[in-house]
Amino acid sequence: MFSIKSLATATTALSLIASSHATYYPESTSNLAVYWGQGANQATLAEFCKDSPVEIVPVAFINRFTAQANGWVGDNYGNACWAGEYKAPGWPTTANYTPDNDKLYTTCQPVREGIPACQGSGKKVILSLGGAWSLVGSPYQLTGRDEGNALAEFLWGAYGTYDANSDYILAGNPRPLDGGLLGTDGTHIDIDGFDFDIEHAPTDGGEGYIACIKRLRELFTAKGLPNKQYMITGAPQCIYPDANMGSMIAGVQFDALFIQFYNSEQCAANNPGFNFDQWTEITGPSANAKLYIGLLGSPAASTAVNSTGGSYYVPTADAKALIQAYSMHEKFGGVMVWEATTATQN
Repeated sequence: MFSIKSLATATTALSLIASSHATYYPESTSNLAVYWGQGANQATLAEFCKDSPVEIVPVAFINRFTAQANGWVGDNYGNACWAGEYKAPGWPTTANYTPDNDKLYTTCQPVREGIPACQGSGKKVILSLGGAWSLVGSPYQLTGRDEGNALAEFLWGAYGTYDANSDYILAGNPRPLDGGLLGTDGTHIDIDGFDFDIEHAPTDGGEGYIACIKRLRELFTAKGLPNKQYMITGAPQCIYPDANMGSMIAGVQFDALFIQFYNSEQCAANNPGFNFDQWTEITGPSANAKLYIGLLGSPAASTAVNSTGGSYYVPTADAKALIQAYSMHEKFGGVMVWEATTATQN
């Protein structure tokens, strides 16, 4: 039987830094990251974080970018959003405005209430961009530096440190996840960072994503809260280098990589070709990124099967052995699990 708590115990036992309070420490090798937002009939974010051993919660997904969402973004957090969308101003001109592309939800109460609750217990909450979902015939995409910078500015204005005098707020733009309880208590979120789970090949060689991440880092420093550590993480497929994210990882700094050691048979965690060692050879801006072993939370977490029809799910006992075998590497950061609901129900 799979257990988030048993994996947390396994990783904690391998670190000198205890994680009994589930507080994120970047230098620890016992961090546990679990994606929330795409589970069927999922519990609220606050319920998931309560008494949870998880240190990092990527909330998934922001899955439409500026060119697909009239200049803003679109999101999908499963059953956590309902009832209406913000009306974007149009991008790049009013003539190109398509009302059907407004997909930024106005009512995501479980996320609004959950982010402050999770952060209050010492967890890092980051917003994940991308995912496997795509628009029919028009998957999310960034094309060039300008789109990347525009996305970064919107993400920071909408989800970063609140500034009543910023150009973003003075222009009347939304803060979709502010408001806390019932959206009315005046809470302003300050997200802990952004995760890039890019599963469509960039058409510009990754230039837009690289520009977006660089601009986000500038905003973290210039506009973020003093002494707060903001994060940029990525979730590449395990084939090295990843076809969709390889140029990004080579071109800009990631703090952590949640490597998906599932769905790709030749390098999956339950395959002899498991290639964690290959990922430790990263050079360039992300040479110091912490590497997480990404595992499925249950057989139901993915419909993908290997060439013999088997699941990519790794039972807990085998997962513990895998963690023990690789945890002593200086680049090992912990474990990532996809995703919260299936893992909790397993």
